[in-house]
Amino acid sequence: MGTAPTGSKSGRACIHSFFGAISIGDGSIETAMKDAGLKGVYTINKENLSVLGTYTRQCTLVTGD
Repeated sequence: MGTAPTGSKSGRACIHSFFGAISIGDGSIETAMKDAGLKGVYTINKENLSVLGTYTRQCTLVTGD
């Protein structure tokens, strides 16, 4: 199997949530693309972090050119 292209740039967009009641941020693919200045996307991944249910971070990670 060959390797898929990943692009030369990467971007991230995250949503932060406190106690499941207050959320801030924008975790959209479009925001992650703007973060890196991308015009095209090769990969999209999700990353989640939770700390004892009091804090949660959900990020969208993109790579492309």
